[in-house]
Amino acid sequence: MMTSDDVRIIEEAYGIKIDRLVQTRDAYNITAKDASKYILRPIKGPPARTYYTFIAVEHLKNNGFDNVCSYLKNKRDMPFVEICGGFYTLTPVIQGCEMSFDNYKHLAAASCMLGRMHIASKGFTMEYAREKMLKGVCSIEGLKMAEYGDGRLIEDKVNLWVRCSIGQTPNLFKKRLNDLVRYKKVALRNRRKFELEYLLVCDEYIAIAERVIQELEESAYDVIVKETCAEGTICHRDYTAHNIITGPMGDFVSNFDFCAIELPVYDVANFLRRKLRKSHWSINDAKFILEHYNSVMPMSKDEMHILKLLLMFPQKFWRNVNRYYNSRKSWCEKSCIEKLKEIEEERKSLEKILSIFD
Repeated sequence: MMTSDDVRIIEEAYGIKIDRLVQTRDAYNITAKDASKYILRPIKGPPARTYYTFIAVEHLKNNGFDNVCSYLKNKRDMPFVEICGGFYTLTPVIQGCEMSFDNYKHLAAASCMLGRMHIASKGFTMEYAREKMLKGVCSIEGLKMAEYGDGRLIEDKVNLWVRCSIGQTPNLFKKRLNDLVRYKKVALRNRRKFELEYLLVCDEYIAIAERVIQELEESAYDVIVKETCAEGTICHRDYTAHNIITGPMGDFVSNFDFCAIELPVYDVANFLRRKLRKSHWSINDAKFILEHYNSVMPMSKDEMHILKLLLMFPQKFWRNVNRYYNSRKSWCEKSCIEKLKEIEEERKSLEKILSIFD
C-alpha cells in the first residue's frame, strides 16, 4: 500500500501532481490533477534489465520512431523510481485498443510499422548498448550500491544485461535437433501412447531439422550476421497484436521487455507464424504481410532464404516434445498427443506457404 510519503516521492521524481492512485492486482493506476493518466508498475528483477529496455526504446525514438509506449524519465533521467523498498516504472496511458490482425487495415499498418521500427533500430550495436548500459548502471549504483556489490564487477554485469542473441540460431537449432534424436531413443525404450505417436513422425521432423541446419550453414547467414552486428539492430521478439495499440493518437508498439540485438528477419518470421496459424496458413496473408513489410524495409534474397529456414525449422514440434519429457503433470500426455496431431496438420499447410520463397 502506497503511503502519502510514497506519493510525494513519485510527484517529486516525475514533476506531476497526483489526484487519484488506485491499486490493481499488479500495478497502480494514477490520475494526475491535469487529468492525464499513468500506470505505475513494480520492476521484477534487477532494474538494470529495465534500463536496457529503456535505452533500446529511447534509441528508436531518437531515430524518429515515436510509435512506442515508453517509460517516463524522472528528473534524474532514469526510467524508474525507488519507493516502497523497490523500483517502479511510470508509463503514460495511451488511449486505444489492441490491433486485430483479422482486420487487414490493421495488418497492413502493423507490417509497415515493423519495417519502420527495424530501420530506426540501426545504430544499436553491442558497443553502443554497452556504453549506454555502463552509464546507467553507474547511476543505479548511486541509488542502491548494496544491490550490486563491488563496483569493479559492474562492467561484467553490463555484459549480462545487454540482451544479444544474434548469430546463435545455428547452434540453437543443432541443440534442438540433438534433443529430438535423444527423445527418439527414449521413446524406443518406453512405448507409451505418446511415444508411439512420436515414433510415427519423428524421423520426418528430424530430417527437416537436419536440412534446415545444412542450408543455414551453406547460406549467407554468417555474412548477414556480421553486417547486421556492424550496422546495429533491435528485434522486438514479441511483436503480436496484443502488443500493438491503435487509437486516436495513432498506432503504438508496447512491451519491449524481450527486445534484443537480433536479425530483423527473426521478428518477421514470428509475425508471420503467429498470424498464419490463425488464418489457416493463408498464402495470400503471407504475401500481404511480406509485401507491406518489404515496401518499407526490403529484404534481400539471402534474407528471404533465412526467413524460409526459420519458418521451416520444427520449433513447435520440438517445444511440444520437450514439454512432454520435462513435465510431471498427469494430464500432459493427452494434451501433447493432441498437439502432435495439430502440428502435423500445420506442417502440411506450411509446405504450401514455403513455396512462395522459391
